[in-house]
Amino acid sequence: MGIEVKLYGKETQPFQYLKHLIFSIQKRYPNQFHVAEINDLDSIISDGIEYIPSISINGDIIAYNPTENQAMESFAKKAISQLLTETNYGEMQKILVPTDFSDCSINAFIYAKSMANAIEHMIELVHFDHPTPVGIDGAMVAAYFEEDEKRKKLNALTEPLTDDIGKEFFSTPLKTSYIQGLACDNLVEMSKDADLIVMGTHGKGNLITQLLGSVSRYSIRKACCPVLLIPSEYDYQVINKIVFGYAPSIHDSDYINQVVAWTQKLNAHLDIVHVVKKIEDTDPTMGI
Repeated sequence: MGIEVKLYGKETQPFQYLKHLIFSIQKRYPNQFHVAEINDLDSIISDGIEYIPSISINGDIIAYNPTENQAMESFAKKAISQLLTETNYGEMQKILVPTDFSDCSINAFIYAKSMANAIEHMIELVHFDHPTPVGIDGAMVAAYFEEDEKRKKLNALTEPLTDDIGKEFFSTPLKTSYIQGLACDNLVEMSKDADLIVMGTHGKGNLITQLLGSVSRYSIRKACCPVLLIPSEYDYQVINKIVFGYAPSIHDSDYINQVVAWTQKLNAHLDIVHVVKKIEDTDPTMGI
């Protein structure tokens, strides 16, 4: 069942602008939602519309209010953002980006944004607020502190990216989530509804525990989608080559199929590498 979208207004420039944006998305993904234009004044009034142009998405009305000096771009951005959230932009999938507001996690978010632009995925930026044990009447309970401050930090990361209504905005719809609880368990649960997790690493030290951190290592083992780890000072570059480390196992065909799918998605070249300790261990029938 698709999304019901109603456009209310007369043939003014703001209405034409909004209509152009909505129909551009519908043309690309025609099966996601149905659009109806409401131009008749009696129908507009009967539906409870106070200002035009307005848009209704499954009955949720977003109105343009010129008396509040609202910019048309801001109104359109809000409407399109909600529509993209409802429809998931047709075939668009989700890149999940956890952040603890550290430099490496912010760098991973910047990387994910650039990557999402290239492959037309949406981003969900999420902060997991770990509980602090507090003793009350002899019992230990989980407490959370500075929630408002953390929410402000989370929103501050996305606000500069949604100021304009241009191409970048459309190709990268953004969603922020603040979740109280342990990062490891919640991230794995959220990965069931994600196409990819992009997260940062501080890149210090030689040991895997130092390089990745506990959340990253847990996610690699347990996540229900691929996990991409970004070093703290690595800038986004177009992904032209993917190297897959091959080790014969009963699961390798599944892994290769997933890697091939991502290679096609990124329009990249795939190298499959099988490394063995001894030359006689190589199976010549593998053809790799």
